[in-house]
Amino acid sequence: MAATIVARLILFLSSYSPLFVIVGLLTSGPNLDVGIAFYLLAFLSGAGLVLFLKAVQRYTPHEILVAKTSTKDSELTGYVVTYLLPFLAFSTSNWTLLVSLGVLFAVIAILYVQSGMIHINPLLSILGYHLFDVETQEGKVSALISRRIYVRTGSALKVVSLSDYILMEKIK
Repeated sequence: MAATIVARLILFLSSYSPLFVIVGLLTSGPNLDVGIAFYLLAFLSGAGLVLFLKAVQRYTPHEILVAKTSTKDSELTGYVVTYLLPFLAFSTSNWTLLVSLGVLFAVIAILYVQSGMIHINPLLSILGYHLFDVETQEGKVSALISRRIYVRTGSALKVVSLSDYILMEKIK
């Protein structure tokens, strides 16, 4: 199953759901309607991720045999740096700033979805998933999303393909 544009959008939006809560907190005082909109966006994107994860588990997996592996959980820290954006200068009364942040967010969304970064998602980490690079016996290197804390070389894993190079381990 390759991740559709809708699935990629859900994964992108859910990766920013904690940021939406932060922005909601920052805007609730000066502009309650904007704050509520961000809370709603956070809830819907988080719920979308949960539904996506349940849907993925219904797909028929294929088996891979792990030849090499390394953890990639540290990639999340660079992504979370973008969470600092609202703290730089955030004002709901400055429409130029809001539009600028919107454009930046749109550019990040396009890069995230088009570059296949759908596996880098802090909400997945919060939900107990971990990131790995795995190389199969055939030599294909992919990102693996798994609930395992450790993936042993030589392990046989049942996975679902989210894209050409992103796998999600099927939960038993």
